[in-house]
Amino acid sequence: MKPLSWYTELAEARKRREYGFFLMEGKRAVEQIKTAAPGGIDEILVTEQLLSECKGFACPVRVVTDRQFKTISTSKTPQGIAAVVRIPEGSYEDGLPKQTGDRLLLLEGVQDPGNVGTLIRTAAAFDYSGVVLSGECADPFSPKAVQASAGSIMSVWIRRTGHYLGLT
Repeated sequence: MKPLSWYTELAEARKRREYGFFLMEGKRAVEQIKTAAPGGIDEILVTEQLLSECKGFACPVRVVTDRQFKTISTSKTPQGIAAVVRIPEGSYEDGLPKQTGDRLLLLEGVQDPGNVGTLIRTAAAFDYSGVVLSGECADPFSPKAVQASAGSIMSVWIRRTGHYLGLT
């Protein structure tokens, strides 16, 4: 069993990349991930009050106290349920996936994580296939970006390149 500090470390970009996971908080967002990428969920963290919400997950469920959940959560008002989600392979690579799809969103220098998450959510809503972010953009798997994506972060493929896109 992982120590609780492991989950709090997922708020740091360096640790997310090292471990290969990010935290998705909230009932609606966790349900969205369950639908979009059920195989990407590694573990569910839940308080006793919401344990009944964890039916149908094919991953371990860890029950934590309200106090422990507040320690793990980055939200001002934690909802008592979170998923530990695997960062999709290739998300931090320069190359595009083999199947890029028809519609891509390119983001250059969007530094606010809330805006990055909102743009990813919008791209998913308009049936875009993927989102390419320049290295100057906020990390799409940061807690704020993930929260703003409202669970749609796994509905599109993502590439965050270290290169300047040179868009005009």
